[in-house]
Amino acid sequence: MRTSAAIVMAACVLAGVGRGAANDAPGDIPWAMFAGNPARDGNSGVAFPSAKLGLLWASPKPDVIYKYQKGQTGSSPCLVSVGEKHLLIVGSYDRNVYAYDAFTGQEQWRFTTGDAVTATPCYAEIDGQPMLFAASSDRTVYAINPLTGKQRDSRDRQMWTHRFYPWAETVAPAFVGEPAVVVHDGRSLLLLTVWINDRKSQGNVQQSTLYAFDAPTGQVAWKTPIGPGTASAPAVGKVKDTPAVFVVHDAGSVNAFSLSDGKPLWPKPFISQDATRSGVSYAEIDGRRLLFFGSRLFSAFCIDADTAEFVWELRVGTWVDSTPAVFRRPGERTLVILGDYQQVIHGVDAFSGHGGWRYRSYGYFSASPVLIEFGGSPAAVMPCLDNHLYIVKADDGSFLFRAYTGEFLWSHYQRGATVFPSAAAARLGGRPLLAVASYDGRVHVFGDNGQDANVGPPRTRIVDALGGRIFAYVFGTLIVVALVYNGIRIARRSRK
Repeated sequence: MRTSAAIVMAACVLAGVGRGAANDAPGDIPWAMFAGNPARDGNSGVAFPSAKLGLLWASPKPDVIYKYQKGQTGSSPCLVSVGEKHLLIVGSYDRNVYAYDAFTGQEQWRFTTGDAVTATPCYAEIDGQPMLFAASSDRTVYAINPLTGKQRDSRDRQMWTHRFYPWAETVAPAFVGEPAVVVHDGRSLLLLTVWINDRKSQGNVQQSTLYAFDAPTGQVAWKTPIGPGTASAPAVGKVKDTPAVFVVHDAGSVNAFSLSDGKPLWPKPFISQDATRSGVSYAEIDGRRLLFFGSRLFSAFCIDADTAEFVWELRVGTWVDSTPAVFRRPGERTLVILGDYQQVIHGVDAFSGHGGWRYRSYGYFSASPVLIEFGGSPAAVMPCLDNHLYIVKADDGSFLFRAYTGEFLWSHYQRGATVFPSAAAARLGGRPLLAVASYDGRVHVFGDNGQDANVGPPRTRIVDALGGRIFAYVFGTLIVVALVYNGIRIARRSRK
């Protein structure tokens, strides 16, 4: 059986041999799913030899953008080689899945669903057949031929569709966790979570479920209910010697299920005691299996994957919706990299949660980091809600690159409800590419020999000198003091 890079990476995770860069073609390193691999650790394995990164192309704006919607205007991209074609595939707020030529931006096809597509499409080659899995908010997951954008395979046979829940009297879109394809016991499984909120007056349904499908056929291998709230993208790893799927529930719990049958592997979930929107990332470091995730308890957490026991907590004083990336280098300490709502990217020690570095900007970092090599330096790529894409050094947080990605489409956004899609990095046809979907409704692709896109670090201002928001706090305090003082003067005059 010829196996795609996405499946090979998953098999490496399950075998405990770490993340490898398997190639669809010589020199290719695809980005086939959210966070790059089933462990969701954000490592791309892609090197950009030059620190000069240019804009290669940007897609047209979507045809229909008619209201503000919580979440994002589209999915994160995936970058893959399918036969001789190099494709960027992305979901959109306008209900379509788009495929573009990864180097020119020319549209190859579009596939229309019944609602927004904000879950990252997932690519795999199974039994010689390239397959793309797109999960839509219309409560349906579709298997698509990535060469044609049709639900027909290379032999013109119908591919599968699965609807999670029928349309009812009052319809609410589904919330879908990012799909992943893994190999387990010689079987290709598609994993994803879906939250259904059916708002009809009688028989209201609010349920989140983890599904495992037989990827070639769409038959449900098993499914496991999680709870009444949304659930994150499933991450794959191990509990002791058992292949496992880890899922974060938005009520604040982390759950571990057997990859074989979906049964719980821990006596009880780990509870962080507050709403959680971050996904979980899995890593094996020096023989220890660890899970990392953010929380709206103003913290990021690390727990032991074997026992669900608490390891450390990083108090940041704000929400952390970013799924952490895990930066590893032989002979150096491992860092966990994530963003927060105080406009900071953190890099902290994976074993203690302390030390490391901080990089501050002027917009929320709700996306998940992508790790690359940039001009010879290990680097973290993070989209920011200040309408820019940032690249900082992964080992010390120093600034490397910033590119403008377009204005936010509406006059305001809701804190915690507006989540920037994460970036994607791949090497296709021997060329490194970096892609990100923006809130202007477009996809921007960067690479060598493009139009110079580095606008440099944010301009030095008095706000910089005083530590970002500190200036605003000081200025606000002075206003309050002035108002109080003026009130006292008026009161004294009144008594006289």
